[in-house]
Amino acid sequence: MPCRLPSRKRHDFFMKESDIQKGIMDYLRYSGWLVIKFNNGGFYSRDGKRYIPPARKGVADLLCCTPQGKFVALEIKTPAGKLTAHQKNFLDEVHARGGKAYVLRSVEAAEKLVKTLC
Repeated sequence: MPCRLPSRKRHDFFMKESDIQKGIMDYLRYSGWLVIKFNNGGFYSRDGKRYIPPARKGVADLLCCTPQGKFVALEIKTPAGKLTAHQKNFLDEVHARGGKAYVLRSVEAAEKLVKTLC
């Protein structure tokens, strides 16, 4: 039986989070947003003996500022991805302080967000 490529919809469902994130970052920057990718993983010391945890668990993947000066925190997930409790708490804190906080699962969602906020 010959190997078949998955359909576009099936492929989109299995896209990696990093691919979705890159597409969203490119689109937001093209739209004039300041976008900072926040790497929040811990790391090991040079000697490899100590693990240094992240500064704060749950910080959003992308920290952004719209051309109008609005602060936006974006957590990027695959269509099947779920927020951790720490991620939800961070987004709730941003919202409570007057910032905007969203979970995005596609570039199309980013396009709708830009139209809504700008």
